[in-house]
Amino acid sequence: MRRDQHPLLLPKWRKTQRHAEVHCLLQLPSLAEAMHKQMLIVEIADIGPSLGWAEPCSRGCLHLLKKYGVSKVFFTDGLGSLVQRDLPHCPELDFPCAHHEPETGKVTLEHPATF
Repeated sequence: MRRDQHPLLLPKWRKTQRHAEVHCLLQLPSLAEAMHKQMLIVEIADIGPSLGWAEPCSRGCLHLLKKYGVSKVFFTDGLGSLVQRDLPHCPELDFPCAHHEPETGKVTLEHPATF
């Protein structure tokens, strides 16, 4: 087998990807239960026994956590430490949500986003 064809070196394509923060919120019986909770976000590095940088993304995850009242997040910094960030509750935050239909390739925006 050629080195460039090794399964571990080939790109990994996913049909969809869900960020850990969204996945965590969707495990709750209701989003109201996120109020005043804390969340730990860990990124496991692809190579070696180490942790990656796992700060919530500013384009959606951070907004979701604030909107639904998560009071504090802890995330790995990629250097072996945890970072703590206090979050203000901002229930008025709204943001669009994009939906991708794999069969047609169509992308639609929903305003505001719903879960």
